[in-house]
Amino acid sequence: MFDKRKWDVATGLDYSGGELFSLPVRYTHHDFPPLFENTELISESDLEGRGDTLQMAKKGDYLFVGHVFSGGVSVVDVRDPSAPKVVKFIPTDSPHVWSLKCRVVGNILVIANEWKFFEPDRYSLPGHSGPKEPIETGIKVYDVSNPASPQLLSFFKTGSWSREGGGVSCHRFWFDGHYAYLSASAPGFSEAILRIVDLSDPRRPRDVSSYWRKGQWVAGGERPWWPSKARCTCHMAIVQGDRAYVAWYGLGGTILDISNVRMPTLVSEFNFDLGGAGHTFQPIKDRQFAMFVDEDRFVYMLDLADEKHPKIICTFPRPPKELLERGVGELYGPGFHCTHENPPGEDALKTDDVAYVTAQCGGVRMYDVSDPYRVREIGYYVPGTPKVYYSPYGAEGGNDSAGMNVTDVYVDKKGLVYCTGYSEGLKILEFNG
Repeated sequence: MFDKRKWDVATGLDYSGGELFSLPVRYTHHDFPPLFENTELISESDLEGRGDTLQMAKKGDYLFVGHVFSGGVSVVDVRDPSAPKVVKFIPTDSPHVWSLKCRVVGNILVIANEWKFFEPDRYSLPGHSGPKEPIETGIKVYDVSNPASPQLLSFFKTGSWSREGGGVSCHRFWFDGHYAYLSASAPGFSEAILRIVDLSDPRRPRDVSSYWRKGQWVAGGERPWWPSKARCTCHMAIVQGDRAYVAWYGLGGTILDISNVRMPTLVSEFNFDLGGAGHTFQPIKDRQFAMFVDEDRFVYMLDLADEKHPKIICTFPRPPKELLERGVGELYGPGFHCTHENPPGEDALKTDDVAYVTAQCGGVRMYDVSDPYRVREIGYYVPGTPKVYYSPYGAEGGNDSAGMNVTDVYVDKKGLVYCTGYSEGLKILEFNG
């Protein structure tokens, strides 16, 4: 059975009396060894029992790691990469909120607070996509002049939930040190839209502008035009120069002109009849090409020479189907999740020649993209089977909690590769390809 006492110690929070902790932890019935190609494992850590990990950001000798079910962010001293050490845990304000995503530029750390949308139905209001109890979601802004001891400066609320309704999404985002480009709920809109927030004064975040796909502004009388089974929700934007490259679940991607950040305008949009979940739209090679991740399925290489008419020129090689028996994947084989996005900040590696891509039960894969027309796999690391799945929801947590699943990757300027996953903890690698 799940050890509630250990969970309370790990999270720093005591959600006593809840049915949340009456479910058993899921143990594996097999033991697959790790697999390596041009990679070497330096260290791994369950981060003091918080092995449910997702997005990372790095400042100097400290790595900030977002969590899923634990609901907060760990601050990890990685000055000795062979022995990472947790120095602080930043909890959320509610057992129904998590902090999957974080970004840091300079002395400012931004953490997203979002409703735990994997929660079982018994924690949700019947007939609605939200929790039973009131919560608030948005971004928390911290001063990390001393990275080991973040100091809260402000909270920017993007949504709230009560029995009267309201959106509770605040998901993956981009932060360039001045503006935060959020995929977040907004009053009157269906699903998440792109919201641009000015953080030049981190104590006083300000709404600047927003962008949505036609059909999302329900308060303005718009009605969804896409197939009823499809979603249209902003997943994230990546910003380069005066362009924002936005991935949308269900409706592909858009390129926006943000030369006037107060009035984003459409350059082009595409879907290619992908029918999947747009996760990451990452331009490379001076914005002449881009990698587009259709979550759980494929990574496409796009030619953006004519940005008004993006076109697919190839797909990335998929990991072997045999890896499906290790954990999370789809009919096609191990599904992709995200890339190392060349994020802003002096500690992140910036590369246009090697793509680092997570592939769930396919581990983290490295690809040579120096010639975008001929993408080649040049390395990988596939973790061994985790002994325990870090999901207090058990089978109700969705298939993402049911097996080995590498979901996020960050590469620092020294070339060290950090990868995470719902049951993977933190793993630090060297890539030798």
